Amino acid sequence: MIKLCFLLLALASVATGLIGRTQSAGVRGVLMCDGRPAAGVTVKLWDDDRGIDADDLLAAGKTNSMGQFELKGHTDEAPKKIYDAGTIQLAGIYPKESRDCLH
Repeated sequence: MIKLCFLLLALASVATGLIGRTQSAGVRGVLMCDGRPAAGVTVKLWDDDRGIDADDLLAAGKTNSMGQFELKGHTDEAPKKIYDAGTIQLAGIYPKESRDCLH
């Protein structure tokens, strides 16, 4: 009986770890266009799900008058670390870049 309880507890722990995985992220940066701050630009933060689960929009916002943005997205906890994206020049074209006008 003790072995059965231990086995069930172990299986429950593994299942909870796989099913209840929390993903959170944060990012901050500055968007520039031809050397000027890009104000009012929509910035989106997506999670990266692999497999059949679709990616989820974690947060969205707009740059301020200085082109600065900070987004934090989560499912049930705050990010432990904020990724500093630095200054991004919007006038350039980057490999694997995608742009959309969907708001």
